[in-house]
Amino acid sequence: MYAVLHMRLALAFLVPMLATGTTPRIVVQTSDPELTVFARELVPLCEEWYPKIAEILYGSNPPNPPAEIRIAFDEAGIAGRAEGNEIHLSTAEAKRSAKLDFRAVVIHELVHLVQSYPVPARCDGLRIVGCLLTQRHHFGPTWINEGIADYVTYTFFTGTNRPLLRLNSNGQLQGYDESIPYLYGLQSNKTSLHDAYAPRGVKAGKGYQHGYTVTASFLLWLERNKDKQIVRKLNAAMRTNSYRDGIWRQMLLASVDQLWAEFLGASKQAH
Repeated sequence: MYAVLHMRLALAFLVPMLATGTTPRIVVQTSDPELTVFARELVPLCEEWYPKIAEILYGSNPPNPPAEIRIAFDEAGIAGRAEGNEIHLSTAEAKRSAKLDFRAVVIHELVHLVQSYPVPARCDGLRIVGCLLTQRHHFGPTWINEGIADYVTYTFFTGTNRPLLRLNSNGQLQGYDESIPYLYGLQSNKTSLHDAYAPRGVKAGKGYQHGYTVTASFLLWLERNKDKQIVRKLNAAMRTNSYRDGIWRQMLLASVDQLWAEFLGASKQAH
């Protein structure tokens, strides 16, 4: 089953790849018969959305795509992850009966492959001193990385992203369900979005650092109210290792903390 599916999917995608030159060859691997149909559907899904995502993030001059993207189903503990030119999807999560459209997970991980942001090398052993010195402040924050991925997924693919969050007076989410899983999880935990939370304590006024769909909504609000090119500008900064905390004031004449406070205020007033 695996060998036949692997070969059939690869050959089915080869012709359109050569015709367009803008999309990698997509190879999907699964040995689970319950996922055979879904696995086949991922080839045209990724064929359609890879160039769309590239245009959203880079405009008319996107970077060259990789020759091939491999998608594999395994027993990963999380729904999906992207690494190199590969996407790994959880077999159990893909088969779970819920309101979540699992294609959104695939699109989110596909965005990460299109982003292709530089990642820090390991800093250990004899390399640690020079490594830490060269890497300091040169890699953009994870919350922007994940926020842009969810911005693309929920604004353009599912169409469910909104430029405001539904918040109560305590800054807690309300009215969400499993169709937007990250917001639903924060809502279930009664998490306040005024602040962010880390192992070393609360980061007051930095709720944007929750990332994912929280940041996606924030980015959409910024796009509609402050700068229509904000996502592409942030994407470019992340891609070129030029992101710095001061970039917000340079682009929008306000710190990210100030912009977040304004966004929270607008969200509360709307609901």
